[in-house]
Parts: sequence; C-alpha cells; structure tokens
Amino acid sequence: MKMKKQFFLSLGAALVLVGCGDDKSALQDVDFPTELQSQAFYSQHLDQAKATNQQCKQVLKTNEKLVGQLFKQQRHERDVEENPKLIIDTIALSHKYYNFLENCANAMVAWLLAEPVFPKTAERNTYQQFNTWWNDNYEKDNFLSEYSNGILLASTEYQVVRMNTILKVRKKEIEFQFDKEMERSKQEYINQQLDHFLQPVEQEWANINWQQGINKLININSDLGWLGWNKRNEFEDQPTLKDLLSAYLAKNDDWMYFDQRKESDYDKKHNKEKRDWLFLRALYAKYYQAGLKELLAKSYPDLLKDNSYCQLDQREGSVCSIYKTALQQKWQQQERDYMMNFDRLKTDFNQCVAKMESYITENNLPKRSEDLSGQQIQQLREKKEQIYQTYPCNFAESALKKLGLEVDYVNKLN
Repeated sequence: MKMKKQFFLSLGAALVLVGCGDDKSALQDVDFPTELQSQAFYSQHLDQAKATNQQCKQVLKTNEKLVGQLFKQQRHERDVEENPKLIIDTIALSHKYYNFLENCANAMVAWLLAEPVFPKTAERNTYQQFNTWWNDNYEKDNFLSEYSNGILLASTEYQVVRMNTILKVRKKEIEFQFDKEMERSKQEYINQQLDHFLQPVEQEWANINWQQGINKLININSDLGWLGWNKRNEFEDQPTLKDLLSAYLAKNDDWMYFDQRKESDYDKKHNKEKRDWLFLRALYAKYYQAGLKELLAKSYPDLLKDNSYCQLDQREGSVCSIYKTALQQKWQQQERDYMMNFDRLKTDFNQCVAKMESYITENNLPKRSEDLSGQQIQQLREKKEQIYQTYPCNFAESALKKLGLEVDYVNKLN
C-alpha cells in the first residue's frame, strides 16, 4: 500500500511539472486503453493477444515523451498535496497506466507461450532465417521494445523484468524448435525432390541384378574414387535408392543440388552433374549391399569354392572386390564364433590333429620329434601346412592363436 501511495505521489508530482509547463492539456491528452484481460483469456484468443501487443506499442510510442516526463521526476510532493484535483487526476491516471501495462503483459506472455507457427520452407542458414522470423513475429510488435529507462516505476518494473526474462528464455526454446522444424521441413523438401529425380533413374536401372549393376557402374566412369563414400556407409538391410541418398544428404550440404527454387543457368548444369555423381554413389551402394548380403548368406566353404566372381574383372570396386570383402567378413565371423564357443573349437581342432595322427601312422613315422630325420621333418611340415590351410583347420588354428593358447599340431586339446 505504501508503494502504491508513493507511486501516486510521484506520478502527481511529475504531472505538476508537466501541467505547469507549456503543454497545459498534457494530462487530458493521455489516453491509455482501459481493457484488462487475463493471460488465460489471451491464450484462448491469440489473434487478440497479437493485436493488443501492437496496440500497446503504438500507445507507448504516441505518448513516449509525455510518459517519460511523468516518470523521470519524483519530487514536488508538496505541490501535489496542495492541489486536491491534481491528486484525483493522478490517481485515476495511475490506475489506467497500471492496468494498461498489466493488460499488455498478459497479452504478450500469452503470445510468447503459444505454440509458434513456423514457415514451411527449408533454408540453409537457419540461424539468420530464425532471427528474421523472430523479429517479424515477436520483436516487431513487442511493446517492450519501446521502453526506456525513464518510464518504469517500482510498482510496474517487476512486470517488465518478468516479461524480459520470459522473452529471453522463450526465444531459446523457440529457436530450438525452429531448428528442428527447419530440419524436418528440409528433409520433407528433399524427399519431394528425390521422388521427382529418382523416377527416370529407377526406370533405367530396373530389373538389373547386383553383378550387372556393379559392372555397368564401374564402366560408366573409370575414376572410382567416389567408391570410398559407400564403404563408410553400412546398412544392416538392403536399402532403397531413396534411403541411401537421404542418408547421405542428411549429413552433407549437397542437398542443395536437388533444390530447384533458386537455380541459375550455371547452377542447372552444375547441379545436374552433381546429382549424376550422387546417383552413381547411391546406385553403387545399393548394388554393393545387395551383393554383400547375398554372398554372406553362403557358408565359407561354399563361398571359397566359387571363384566365378573374379574371372572377368578384378579392379577395386568390381564384383570380385565385393566377393573378397565377403570372404574376409565370413572369416572374421567364423573366427569369432570359435573364440566364443571353446567346445566347438576343441572338436574341430582335434579333427585336424586326428588327420595328422593318421598320416603319421600310415607312413610309419616316429611319434617323437627327436627320432625324425630331416627328410621326415620336411614331410610332416608340408602335410601340416596342407591340413591347416583347409576349412575348418585354418579357422581353429587362428582362433587358438588369438586366444593366446599354444597350438600343438599332433596332440589333441583336452
């Protein structure tokens, strides 16, 4: 109560100064809107909230000079006390001004807390676009932007502090939402463009198996440096061409080469070349993954026996290189299986030892190494290499070594 009395006295004192100046009708000229609605009301009527924000800004701007004079000076309280009419006018005006600010605050907070409506276009510089959009939707009609240090009183300052705090926090929140929406909007636009460009490509490459596709691709362009990208993108399942392009574009700025909204004549030629390059990458990845999936479905012995994949072309990126990749992956998989299952490793390794034992028995060779002649040692070494180069002895031997265990080629594991 004491704060409000001080507020009224200070306002009255300022009015004396204004009233005693050149502008005798200043008090009568101040016309603050008297509407006072709650924040809940404005939350349900966002159009009115925005209109009120605009009205608040206009009213403050129109009366900026007068309001500044009213609240910059807080003296001559004696003159106020000696002028009863001025006290009455001061109290009436203070109520109007206070209610006016309260109404402005409720409208602004409701507008700030409402879910924003973002533009549906995808731009590269979202930070710059966000600042422009924020200014158009919030700052431009924000009545706080018209405040100066001279128009605040103790009884209204908390409103401004509260609103400024909400404004800063909300701006960060909305900027985060804006970035997410821009990313979603960009991906939506990319997908639309991909559908447009992919149709003729998919028709051209329809009904081609993975070997035919790989052979065709590596002969279109002899520079196979672009294959490196595909090897860094692994998919568990065979993806569609659109999936591959979307995954690549999502991590790069190259999506602009599918954006026809701002293409110059130079851009059209350059962008077509870039799109063709990206299609080569994505098509290769599609056939690469299809081939790898087919080859990995075979057992290692069956895969090893079929050397037809390397009869025509053994260049990097060819069908043969994919076949070798599959062999390597199957080897690593088999090796891991042995290391995780020692019983299986022991069973298979002991079968290899049994082959060595049979050979020694069949050739009447001494069982003790110190009793072997030089020729017999060479004979046993050659047989050992022959046995342990075949499946599954090669895997069993490699797994034992990786486990740090001693490999005894003539004694079984216990």
